Amino acid sequence: MNPTTLRRTVQTPLSATQAAGLAALQNQQRVTDYPYYSSVCFRADKVQDFLQAAFIGSHYTFGAGQIRRAFAYGRGQDGVRAGFTTAIDGLMTLAETNLVKPHETIGGQQVQIDGIAIFAKPAMTDGLRFIQARLLAQIATNVSIQLSVNGDENLFPLGTLQQLPAAGGLIGTMNDDLSFIPIAVAAATPATNIGDPHSFGQNGWQTRGNYYRLPAGIVWQPSGADALLNVVFVNERAFTIYTGGTPEREQAQAVTDEDDEFAPETVGVVLTVQLIAQVVGQRTRTA
Repeated sequence: MNPTTLRRTVQTPLSATQAAGLAALQNQQRVTDYPYYSSVCFRADKVQDFLQAAFIGSHYTFGAGQIRRAFAYGRGQDGVRAGFTTAIDGLMTLAETNLVKPHETIGGQQVQIDGIAIFAKPAMTDGLRFIQARLLAQIATNVSIQLSVNGDENLFPLGTLQQLPAAGGLIGTMNDDLSFIPIAVAAATPATNIGDPHSFGQNGWQTRGNYYRLPAGIVWQPSGADALLNVVFVNERAFTIYTGGTPEREQAQAVTDEDDEFAPETVGVVLTVQLIAQVVGQRTRTA
């Protein structure tokens, strides 16, 4: 046999069924879980009240119609549209969002959203203060939440915080700086001036699979129709947080005991929205 002779292999043509199966395999789309998340901030400064030139307490007001938008900023950008203040919070980081560009999926991904969860962060991004339990309660009562695509052309009302469970859970007890602290006690033991514990009702078990399942999956496109996604928080009415808990207690106790001197300069809550989503389409190994 001539060693230079080339042997030719004859391949049997694929049947129609085999050809269709091969084409389906080559065009198969991988579906992979991937987290998309973004945070919003509720913050207000202290307003001191005076009556007949006498200081009687402080309050913190959030106006009706205020809007905060999750997924409206990317990493390294300001979070003003989400309620953050650049001078206080700085530019947004991976601790606030994993978006690269506002409203857009990462790397042109097509994302199917099956559910949504909202977590209350235990502290503020200024690195100075913890969240306020009474403010969290007012947000859960007076702020509506909507899923928005196409620049608000399509809005899906989701309800309020307690209707959107999360693995972090709005559950348990935390300290609240808005409780009155007697001046004598505060002066004698300043390290303990952290307020009284204040509980908040639960919105579900603290499990990883605890989230609000959308009735039908929404596909977040990288461009065109069904792009430009936001989760929108709207103050449906004005609400005010009072030192002492209520206006009556604020005025009565502040005037009688002069206890309100240690009210914090600001109060705040940071919420993180996470989409329970799947990336649809072929992806690289590092995506």
